[in-house]
Amino acid sequence: MGWKKKSIALISVVLTTGIVLEIGKSYIMYSLDFDEKVEKYDQHIVLYVDNIFVRSRFCYPHYQYEENILLKKKFK
Repeated sequence: MGWKKKSIALISVVLTTGIVLEIGKSYIMYSLDFDEKVEKYDQHIVLYVDNIFVRSRFCYPHYQYEENILLKKKFK
C-alpha cells in the first residue's frame, strides 16, 4: 500500500470512530433523559421572562443582590 492509501484509511477510521462515539453518546444521553431537565428549566424560565427586570450582572456588582431580590419577590 502506498502512503496515500494508508493516510486515507487512517482518516476514514478516525472519522468513523468519531461518528460512532458521538451517536453512542447522544443515544445514552437521550435514554437517560438528561435533556429533559434542560427542557423543564427552559419552560420554567419562560413563565417569568415577561415579569422580570433583566440587567447585565457584570456592569455593577452591587446590582446582583437587587436582581436576586426581584427574583425572590416574583417567586413568592
